[in-house]
Amino acid sequence: MQPLHRPLTTGVRHDWPDAACVTILTQLRKAMSPTSRILVADMVMHTTVGSNLLKNAPAPLPANYGSASIFKNMQDLAMLALFNGTERTPAQLSVLAERAGLKVAKIWECRSLVSITEMRLS
Repeated sequence: MQPLHRPLTTGVRHDWPDAACVTILTQLRKAMSPTSRILVADMVMHTTVGSNLLKNAPAPLPANYGSASIFKNMQDLAMLALFNGTERTPAQLSVLAERAGLKVAKIWECRSLVSITEMRLS
C-alpha cells in the first residue's frame, strides 16, 4: 500500500463502537507515512472537569459551559441507542488512538458542534 502524504479526513467515528474504531484507525495507520495526519471531523465531548486539549470556560462556569452542551449530550445518547456508538471525550479519543498505534496531536474547536481531531503516528 502506498503511504499517504496528505491529511486523511474521516468523520464516521462516532457511530461505531470502540473496537470498530480501533480497526478503522489501525487500517488508516498502515497507509500513513511519518508526515501523514488523520483529521477526524466530529463532535468532541467536553466534560465539566475540562481537558488540556480543549478551551475551558472561564470560572465560575463549568469547563464545558454547563447546559450549553446539552445538544452534544442528546446526540451522545442517540448514537448509543441507534448504533452502539458514542460521542467521545479527548481522553477517550486518546485511548482509541493509542490502541491503533496513533496519538492525538491537537483538537481544533470550530464555531459549530464539530471539532477537528488531528492524529499522528505515535
